[in-house]
Amino acid sequence: MSKFGTNISSLYGGGSAGTPSTGVTSITATSPLTANGVAGGVLTANGNLGIQVATASQNGYLTSTDFNRFSVNDFLYTNTQLGGTFKSQSLSSFSSQSNSQNVPQNANGALRLTAIFLPITSTISGVAFYITTQTNHTTSSGFNGFAVYSLSGTTLSRILVSADDPNNWIGKTSFNWYQVNFTGTQVLQRGIYWIAGLCNLTGGATAPNILGGTNSGNANQNLVYGTNNKLSISISGQTTMPTTISMTAGGSLVSGNNATIFLV
Repeated sequence: MSKFGTNISSLYGGGSAGTPSTGVTSITATSPLTANGVAGGVLTANGNLGIQVATASQNGYLTSTDFNRFSVNDFLYTNTQLGGTFKSQSLSSFSSQSNSQNVPQNANGALRLTAIFLPITSTISGVAFYITTQTNHTTSSGFNGFAVYSLSGTTLSRILVSADDPNNWIGKTSFNWYQVNFTGTQVLQRGIYWIAGLCNLTGGATAPNILGGTNSGNANQNLVYGTNNKLSISISGQTTMPTTISMTAGGSLVSGNNATIFLV
């Protein structure tokens, strides 16, 4: 048979089609490959060629469990292994999470945004944060809550938001962790996001403070990528949670202290 210019017998070393006289007579799998389930085995007719899982002493393929471990840092991995719910890592703190500085949330409509990295595609339901100073304000004067933004070009777009509730801040005592849920859950792809906190309260003299990261008032807040992409942002005079934020907003957008805040 010589259709398409190929004589099948030539594939078998010159013998009749189906009865090779020379050529490949056996295939032996070299580790980490397996033949018929055996490392270093010989592949037989209708057999299976496979590959072993990598171990401490054996080369092989990387399991999804291993990938998920390697794709997160030690802080998030340890947190997960101990039963924690944190799913993100702050990008605007050079040395993981540290209690070196308080981040005043302010009560006069200063929108605070902190860049975070989500290492694994995850279902996100809310944010977790640590209050270092309890507010003594009592009355709402605008939106009070949290949101998550994604970046496209120079525009941050809101993708998740909490309910507007002054109790997202009021009643949260100092030196305790809290969680505020969004109005719905959403699967977020692995990537970089910005978590926003907004506080509008009156009736007292003390604004809530969130735990901040190492040197957040210095190197981190002034670190800018490209022309306008900032890791930590503060925008004044916000009574509602914006649906979009321009990274080129000029004087209304300045670098701010980063907060220790997580997606959960």
